[in-house]
Amino acid sequence: MKVLIVGGGGREHAIGASIAQNKKVDKIYFAPGNGGTDAIGENISISAEDISALLKFAKDMAVDFTIVGPEAPLVDGIVDAFEEEGLLIFGPNQQAAELEGSKAATKSFCTRHHIPTAGYMESDNRDAIRQAAVNMLEEKGVCVLKADGLAAGKGVAIVYDEGAVDAFLNDVFVDKKFDGDRVVVEEFLEGFEMSLLAFCDGKTIKPLSTAKDHKSIYEGGRGPNTGGMGTYAPNVEALPLLDRIDDVLVKPFLKGLQDDSMDYRGLIFMGIMIGDDGPQILEYNCRFGDPETQSVLERLDGDLLDIMMATAKGELSSVEVKENDKKVVSLTLASGGYPASSEKGVPITIPEDLGDVKVFHAGTAKKDGQLVTAGGRVLTVTAVADDFETAMEKAYDAADKIEFEHKQIRRDIGPKLSRVYVGRKAGFNNGELALKDSLKEELGISLDDVKVYARYDLEGLTLDEAERLAKEVLSEAPSDVVYVNEDAFKLQSEMDRGLVVEYQPGQYDQRNAGVMDTATAMFGHTHLTSKTATVYDFRGNLDEKDYGNIVNHLVNSVDQKIGSLFGVPTTLREESPQNLENPVVEGFTDWSEEELKEHFDAMELAMSMEDFAFIQKHFQSLGRDINETELAILDTYWSDHCRHTTFNTALDIDFDEKVSPVIKEAFDRYMGTREALNRKKPVSLMDVGTLVAKYLKKEGIKTNIEESEEINACSIHIELEATDLKSGEKETIPYLLMFKNETHNHPTEIEPYGGASTCLGGCIRDPLSGRAYVYQALRLTGSGDPTMPIEDTWESKLPQKKITTEAADGYASYGNQIGIPAGLVEELYHPGYMAKRMEIGAVVGAVATENVWRGTPEAGDIILLMGGRTGRDGVGGATGSSKEHTAASLTTASAEVQKGNAPQERKLLRLFRNLDIASKIKRCNDFGAGGVSVAIGELADGLKIHLDRVPLKYDGLSPREIAISESQERMAVVIQKKDLDFFRAMSDEENLEMTVVAEVTEEPAMRMYYGDRLIVDLDRAFIETAGVDRSQKVEVEGDAMSHFFHRYNDYTTKDILKRMADLDIVSQKNLIEKFDNSVGRGTVLMPLGGKYQLTPTQAMAGLIPVENKRSDTASVMSFGANPEFLSENQYLGAYYAVVESVAKLVATGADIRDMYFTFQEYFEKLGEGPKRWQKPLKALLGAFDACMDFEVPPIGGKDSMSGTFRDKDVPPTLVSFAIAPMKSKNVVSNVFQKAGNKLGILKATRLDDGKIDIEAFKAMADTLRGEMEKGNVLSAAAVTRYGTLPGMIISALGNDVGFDVQLDDLYNALYGDIIVEYKEAFDGVEEIGELKEKGYTVNGESLDREAIFKAYRYGLESVFPSEKEQKGEDIRKIQKGNDRIAAREAKDDCRVLIACFPGTNSEYDTSDVFTKAGADTEVFVFRNQTAEETVRSIETLAAKVKEADIFAIPGGFSFSDEPDGSAKFIAAILRTDAMKEAMDVLVKEKKGLVLGICNGFQALIKSGYLPFGEGRAQADDSPTLTFNDNSRHVARIVETEVATNDSPWLMYLNPGDRYMVPVSHGEGRLVCSKEQAEELVENNQIAFTYVDNPNGSFFNIEGLVSRDGHILGKMGHIERVEDDLYKNIPDVHVMPVIQAGVDYIKGKQN
Repeated sequence: MKVLIVGGGGREHAIGASIAQNKKVDKIYFAPGNGGTDAIGENISISAEDISALLKFAKDMAVDFTIVGPEAPLVDGIVDAFEEEGLLIFGPNQQAAELEGSKAATKSFCTRHHIPTAGYMESDNRDAIRQAAVNMLEEKGVCVLKADGLAAGKGVAIVYDEGAVDAFLNDVFVDKKFDGDRVVVEEFLEGFEMSLLAFCDGKTIKPLSTAKDHKSIYEGGRGPNTGGMGTYAPNVEALPLLDRIDDVLVKPFLKGLQDDSMDYRGLIFMGIMIGDDGPQILEYNCRFGDPETQSVLERLDGDLLDIMMATAKGELSSVEVKENDKKVVSLTLASGGYPASSEKGVPITIPEDLGDVKVFHAGTAKKDGQLVTAGGRVLTVTAVADDFETAMEKAYDAADKIEFEHKQIRRDIGPKLSRVYVGRKAGFNNGELALKDSLKEELGISLDDVKVYARYDLEGLTLDEAERLAKEVLSEAPSDVVYVNEDAFKLQSEMDRGLVVEYQPGQYDQRNAGVMDTATAMFGHTHLTSKTATVYDFRGNLDEKDYGNIVNHLVNSVDQKIGSLFGVPTTLREESPQNLENPVVEGFTDWSEEELKEHFDAMELAMSMEDFAFIQKHFQSLGRDINETELAILDTYWSDHCRHTTFNTALDIDFDEKVSPVIKEAFDRYMGTREALNRKKPVSLMDVGTLVAKYLKKEGIKTNIEESEEINACSIHIELEATDLKSGEKETIPYLLMFKNETHNHPTEIEPYGGASTCLGGCIRDPLSGRAYVYQALRLTGSGDPTMPIEDTWESKLPQKKITTEAADGYASYGNQIGIPAGLVEELYHPGYMAKRMEIGAVVGAVATENVWRGTPEAGDIILLMGGRTGRDGVGGATGSSKEHTAASLTTASAEVQKGNAPQERKLLRLFRNLDIASKIKRCNDFGAGGVSVAIGELADGLKIHLDRVPLKYDGLSPREIAISESQERMAVVIQKKDLDFFRAMSDEENLEMTVVAEVTEEPAMRMYYGDRLIVDLDRAFIETAGVDRSQKVEVEGDAMSHFFHRYNDYTTKDILKRMADLDIVSQKNLIEKFDNSVGRGTVLMPLGGKYQLTPTQAMAGLIPVENKRSDTASVMSFGANPEFLSENQYLGAYYAVVESVAKLVATGADIRDMYFTFQEYFEKLGEGPKRWQKPLKALLGAFDACMDFEVPPIGGKDSMSGTFRDKDVPPTLVSFAIAPMKSKNVVSNVFQKAGNKLGILKATRLDDGKIDIEAFKAMADTLRGEMEKGNVLSAAAVTRYGTLPGMIISALGNDVGFDVQLDDLYNALYGDIIVEYKEAFDGVEEIGELKEKGYTVNGESLDREAIFKAYRYGLESVFPSEKEQKGEDIRKIQKGNDRIAAREAKDDCRVLIACFPGTNSEYDTSDVFTKAGADTEVFVFRNQTAEETVRSIETLAAKVKEADIFAIPGGFSFSDEPDGSAKFIAAILRTDAMKEAMDVLVKEKKGLVLGICNGFQALIKSGYLPFGEGRAQADDSPTLTFNDNSRHVARIVETEVATNDSPWLMYLNPGDRYMVPVSHGEGRLVCSKEQAEELVENNQIAFTYVDNPNGSFFNIEGLVSRDGHILGKMGHIERVEDDLYKNIPDVHVMPVIQAGVDYIKGKQN
């Protein structure tokens, strides 16, 4: 039999190789063939397009069967010509081939026969085509243009802008690159492509294997399209969709042929796009694809020739088309220059030792006996194996052995990525159930079900590694269902309505970071690249409108985007070329005034037009134009956020004659103070706000304020007394107490989670730059009504509930991870904050004075960048915060929002706490607002900055982006060059990246370089001008009569429910408990006090930490603020904000003489309206008067003057933060203690001008403090905006006591009054009644306590839900014994190894308790910057565990704070062979001990050590710790009960005893079967149970021991309990577990 194959490509070679196996074939002719086909047949020098010559040849040579490979002869009618002569030929006739010959014909066919395809239009009119494309761009942002005729795979363009449209149309209409002028304009389809090849004879259609083609020349779909750079078969992602494809594409195609009476006999190639809307046709090809053919034919089981002949004869139904289960990978080897051109005549060497790999020739020829290149796509290398890994390995190995110059190969052919979905099993899917309920309640959308999956795409792992990672890290067998690869593809194909949510490019993804870190620890290499997404499957009847509402509800476009459900990328590795773009603003110095204004408006700068003109004048003097980076730096430097331009504006003030005398007197007082100080600077808001400190210093009243050019936070000198933990010796130590407040209003408004988290992060780094260790935080926020219906949300705004809940989650997550307790959390509610949220963080830090060197940078000093890497997150943050919020902010401000990485900041805190490091830092700055340009730019006058040395998160950042990016967790540090090696070593030890990025120079200029290229050259003097001096006219009007102190005069006791249910009064307990409040082992007052933890504290109080010592000095901090009062009267509102902050500290026991303030001002965008400026002026004058009267200065603060959205303004807001040091033993809480004690009020003396007599108040405060120190006053509470009666009820709820009182005023905000609980009468107290056991009686009338409690407690339940308050079945037995406490030989030492993993935050607390117990502790920092470090750390840790007596794993947030991630990183370490051996040595051979607390307990559970006593992967029925039953973090004190004492850890405890213990966790619910629990009871392994179950833990289990009693794990933080802590909660005592462990090791027995 003779066969003619028309064509000369790889496809034809593959077809020939396949049919050559048929024994009937005697001769194969290739026309024209290539340099490889002559090995299996005869090449005939006839072109594939020369139909007449081919026909003549076939007749002359009596060819029995002709197979047509390429499309051109089919479209030109070769089949018709052959059949007219009675010759049998394979391929569709000319009519049928039009489906490939014309894109328009394909679209028409699909439309006519209802076959899914993209929307389109077609035309040969250029203007019509262009308009259609532009319209589609405006609507969709992208469109596809297709030349109608054949174009060898190159007639398609995906365009994103009008320029690309015009370029394509020029190719069509001007350059005539394609056949004809007709163009199809088509919608762009998202998803993944698949190739389906099928035999069709018009009556029957039989598919071949699916395949995946790769069109682009470069990896990852980059670069221009080609004919195809490689394929693999089968297309594994498409396999689950074949039935659907058959139903919607294949069968309708066949029916369409029949309806159109189209005689189609040949091969149909369907190019299919599979996206969220299902499979759709991209194109039809009427022949075998290339290089698909090379792959799919290797999977064909059956004779190709028989099938093709049956098809040509119309007898396809008589043959069987089967495929095998082999995996095939085909690689295209292309010539240099392809696809734009191709190098021909280049010698090719193909070795003979390629095994069973096949090489199909395409663009090859023979020249003088040498194989050479003859086209773009030269060869196809095809490998077959039982699995893709082997097939890929074989294919690439062979391809690399083939040699020709400038060979091009894509390196991402084959399913190199694994896709994984992780979902929750029933009983663990609280989040899904909550979301379903939320959609119903908030959007009115009822669904049958909602499923939520974590999705992971993994590249660089073997299949075995991917499976292991999926099962041991990405999921947990007891709680999760995991789907890998084929199972994952099947899952996504079966989703009802999938929604994929991903982070925007460049945003930090904690989950992804955790995956990468854990994989490195698990496998010892860094091959993995991963990408994560959250996938929702909404099941039920869901129309497009409801789906759109769900998308808007779940997706914030600022940092998130909608991803594709289908389409696994070919690679995740992005190669971004170096970006040195730094365009000059051409013509800048020549612009006219009008042109300058026009460009200024277009640039949307934060600076003023006057500044812009000032810059032009400066650069005119330099004789050059400014460049983009220089302009961005000046815009940043001179922004309101960085330089307080609004507050520093010179004011020309005009007072209306109706202005209240008190305001004019305050201004005159201010002016008199200026005169006393000989103040020459202009009058400004800044001057009003800062003058008091200068005056009190001059008067010798406040002389302990630290002064330095470097200070980024308020800093005062104090002395504290501390006791050495080992020796017990006391020491007085000079210290610096630092505090700072920060806002992230703008970022939090547009991306609540990230904005709030980085608010805290940035706030921490200011005192940290002063070398202070930050140990406590206060969060104060302002929100609109979060209970308002979503439909009432303003256009272009996020819902208030979304903002307030996600912001709380973000701030809490960051603080919880980094290990800084939130001592006070409160949210103010006011409708004005709908214009722009208020997000304030305030922190307190301290450092021994000897640790601080305030040096002066000198030429030759170097500047280090320590900490995180730089990305696009935060580009424009400073300037963005200085602008008013607009409707476009949600979609245009993505880059302005940073993403925080709290574990990275924890490393900085640890490093800076090192005395040897801190004392060698000359100067330091946080990379906050302005990034490199400001953080480094402020450190010295002369600087040479190397932008190319700044470590980047990813390549491709421009110099401008590097210069102004505000990526988080970075510090700029000036050191002497001689100290570099020491800093490098210490940074390595702390697992922290450090890079030298700049030098200090003599010349006062800031110059930035990228390599040798000068990017920025700015004169220091010009930078420091801060732009044009600004001046502003201010008109101060008379205030309306203030009714604030009388507005509740008409309310009676009958109105108590109305007041207690008021949004601004109701309990915020469920919000407060999201925030860790006990980490650091220094919390003196819990944020919620009383036995029932229902009384919010009025001040936070925390011990000042001293390393290896115990301090007796605490800092106390409070705030005062009332935006409603300030809205009515700015002067009095601000005055009383100061009074309130002082009164709260006085009520806590602080001395006014020791107090300091820092203010936060938050006002609308002032613009140039003279009357708008009066608001902050009046407020600052009110605060000025109060500060002067108290003789307490504000020594820092933050102004935010951009609180405007369209025509809406935030309420005038001035927050007074007050702070003081005091002895911790003297701290008093606001929780009423017990029945029988007296209640009284210390009343402020109120003056006719609306103020109070502050001198009298100070005397009253002194009296009160004395009574407190004597123990006569047991509790005290300042009266706040709640009023007297609500305040008393709140104080009573904590311990659930009652009272019987007589009150003159029930509800008015009588600031300055203080309610006291006392034993004996004292001067100034007005007795109002007493405490009783139960009930509230006011003025003789009994109030409904239960109704009051309900109104107060559950007002925010729909926003912040409560704990489930369900108690598990109690199956424990109280078991005494000492069977597991073996006698040991006495010894003097006990070596404790404390592991500090990435995310650990309780290592200091743990170390202190062990040290106090008499142990020698070592904290081992696990280093994982590189794979080598990770492996080395595992080895080192294992060696140290073997040497230790006790191994302790403290609390924290390993795997970052990623949900599903708790402790997985540590568990992966513990399950390594080295660690399993070490644990066996410690526990089994040495009889040592292991302790895991919280995160450590989770690690012990997830690694198998509890309850099994050995390292093992979790099984489906293993006990596990999972999400709390209310799906939120819980941080409070809980009551636990001792279940056994039969363990070395428990030998000092009495079974049945109860202990109050702090908890702080989001995944603390222990889950196990009843059978497992009973086995734990039988083995006496339940150590502790919850009396007060905070998380839904099964059987109330709180802690477990191993069977031998040597391994203990528990959720409660016993290491955080110490005397004089938690003073507002009764009965919190030290649980002697750690002491018992140390004593056991030393051989001491109970």
